[in-house]
Amino acid sequence: MKKLLLILFFITNCGFLTQQRTIAQNSKKDSLEKRINTAAEDSNKVNTLVLYSNELIQYDIKKAEKFALDAIRLSRQIHFKKGEASAILLLSKISRSKGDRIKSLNKIAEALTIFEKFNDKSGQAKAYFELGYVYKETDNYKKAIESFTKAFTLYKETKDELNAALCQMVMGHVNADRASVLRDTSYLRKTLNLYGYALQYYIKTNNQERICVSYINMANTYLGYNKLTKSDNFLRKSIDYSNQSLEISQNLKDNTRTCINLLNLGEAYKYRNDYPEALNYFLKAYELAQKSGNVLNKLSAMNQMMLIYKEMGALNKVLSISNEYLKIAKYNHYIGNLKDHYQLLSEIYHSQNNYQKAYESRLLYESYSDSILNKEKANALARFQVEFESKNKDKEIALLNKNQELQQTKLEQQQTIRNYLVGAVTLILLLLFVVYNRFKLKVKANQIITEKNKKLEKLSIVARETANGVFITDKDGNAEWFNEGFSKLFGWQNMEEYLQKRGKNILEVSGKDNIKDIIEECIREKKSIRYDAINPIKGGDEIWVQTTLTPIFDKNGNLKNLVFVDADITELKKSEQQVSDMNKELEAFSYSVSHDLRAPLRAISGYSQILKDDYAYVMDEEGIRTLNAILKNSKKMGELIDDLLAFSRLRRADLTTSHLNMTQLVTSLLEEVIEKDHDNVSVKITDLLPAKGSQALITQVWTNLLSNALKFSKKKDKPVIEIGSYPENDSVVYYVKDNGAGFDMQYYHKLFGVFQRLHSQEEFEGTGIGLAIVQKIIHRHNGSVWAESKLGEGSSFYFSLPNITS
Repeated sequence: MKKLLLILFFITNCGFLTQQRTIAQNSKKDSLEKRINTAAEDSNKVNTLVLYSNELIQYDIKKAEKFALDAIRLSRQIHFKKGEASAILLLSKISRSKGDRIKSLNKIAEALTIFEKFNDKSGQAKAYFELGYVYKETDNYKKAIESFTKAFTLYKETKDELNAALCQMVMGHVNADRASVLRDTSYLRKTLNLYGYALQYYIKTNNQERICVSYINMANTYLGYNKLTKSDNFLRKSIDYSNQSLEISQNLKDNTRTCINLLNLGEAYKYRNDYPEALNYFLKAYELAQKSGNVLNKLSAMNQMMLIYKEMGALNKVLSISNEYLKIAKYNHYIGNLKDHYQLLSEIYHSQNNYQKAYESRLLYESYSDSILNKEKANALARFQVEFESKNKDKEIALLNKNQELQQTKLEQQQTIRNYLVGAVTLILLLLFVVYNRFKLKVKANQIITEKNKKLEKLSIVARETANGVFITDKDGNAEWFNEGFSKLFGWQNMEEYLQKRGKNILEVSGKDNIKDIIEECIREKKSIRYDAINPIKGGDEIWVQTTLTPIFDKNGNLKNLVFVDADITELKKSEQQVSDMNKELEAFSYSVSHDLRAPLRAISGYSQILKDDYAYVMDEEGIRTLNAILKNSKKMGELIDDLLAFSRLRRADLTTSHLNMTQLVTSLLEEVIEKDHDNVSVKITDLLPAKGSQALITQVWTNLLSNALKFSKKKDKPVIEIGSYPENDSVVYYVKDNGAGFDMQYYHKLFGVFQRLHSQEEFEGTGIGLAIVQKIIHRHNGSVWAESKLGEGSSFYFSLPNITS
């Protein structure tokens, strides 16, 4: 009862706090709207529109953009340039929030040009601060530090100490990121110094919220130190700062930062190997995140608990947390969390000798790893694009200022000429016309050169910075250049060493026997070709390399170069070999089941049948009952072996797909499945949509689902089975519904497991492998299978297949 009252109090209190925050936010919005409507001057209205737009970014980004655009229009009407620049800078922040960093960069340059023209240092500081965030989000740490430093210097000049301290804190964040990526503790020392400077100001002004954040930053930095250089001293300092921050956050009733402090304390004790104390903090963080609805903090706490349970050997506890963790991560599309968790599951299942689940978890880990890698590649490309655009914007700003100075000088010269040399006006105009034409020609030429340089620079950046090896030859295959990635991959320091030790032409150095045919094909088809080969590295060892060969043609269609991009896939090949070995072990196991177990089972069944047929007259009632039990269980054992073999064969069965007439297939199956003792069954079937799949395997799916529906509804007076389909995106969803026994959805996770049964053998016969076979077949077709049910009211099973047009 006390627990119930506490929960009710918490829910009521959370609702009250949320309501109070909403009231406060609405009050602030109402106040800003009132200021807009009552502003005596248009310039005040512009400033209020900018404030309102900035306030709305975190709540309603569309409205925020509308008010920023309104501020720009009004500023241009009244020629209020500073207001226009502030609104443009706000559009940059909105574009960054949407992920459009190039547009954000353009808006920053536009706003900065106006601020510099009017020598508005406060505005310039805001622009450089926003520019720093663009670079920070694209991992361009050097440019980010430069921009934040410019903002810091300008804030100092304008005596804006609050924003200057904020610049120091953000620069600390950048250096912390640098330290993590480069594993260099020198950046952590810079981080501590920057956090320390900011903290001094916040203590001086008694800004409790910022002090709390600063202590969290210091605690995180010492945890970062410990990750790079193990030291109990670092952990002790992290714990001290976390406890100080925890006290402040609790006093401020700041649940989010309280949760972060609990997580930091738990992590510090985990590194101390004090697992009970660490679990205590992580459990508190989990409970607080659960109450406050903070999903990321909740996942962090759950992940840390699972890691500790793994270290303690409590693998079942890890698996008990895993289901909730996966559900949350999948719902919120947290790809990184899913990747790390499937790696953890693979390790746990492997240690439990559950190689099937370990393998499946590993496949999921690889899948999510590929997604993250693609995302990282996209981010890297965006970073290069932002860096390239920023250089152009810097040049544009400098050129614009120079042009303005030149234009002013030219106007003064023209005025002087008009005053003293009126007779020479015609000559001067003619001269200016000639200069203008030449200037246009020069600008056009410069534009062409600039465009060419842009393309070359992009290619240069990609070729130079990529982790893969890039090897370029001329049209005849003679080596011309390779990048640093190629040097790291194969060990060759320079082209001279490579040509001397390996050879000059790709035909002699390639590890692919049919490289000549591949080159001819890619030139003939004018497309990239990918192939795998074993290549030697410096020192004599060999590695597996996946190469993408691309032909480069000039504007006339003539072959100019061949570009080879090499990636090391040695570990992937090892993994493929391990999978092959595992499949061989499964083959051996299937053979053992088929031959070694069947023989003694047939003997037991046969001799038991002989005893029953020839010697039943000398046995008493108990002996005959025992003999019948042996026969019955021998038969069931045979069925289990048959089902297990069928399940294992699914992995190796060829998947040949064709168009399937589902209505015809299911109608013919119903005649076989519904026997004489099922005459009272009512079957409702609509025209089923066609799909693509393996005829034999999909027939097995329908057989299992229809058999289950009949089996689990046979105890009903009027069994009803409904079969139908509907389109969904590029798939077709099929379903089988019955009004039978149903099952409890809390045991759903067991439903598709091998030998998992939700009803006893006495209630309903079966081996518990039918639904596992269904799931395996559908997954092989890249489809999904799921179910819904209520105990005692029936079940609905669904599966999806690619439709004919997909």
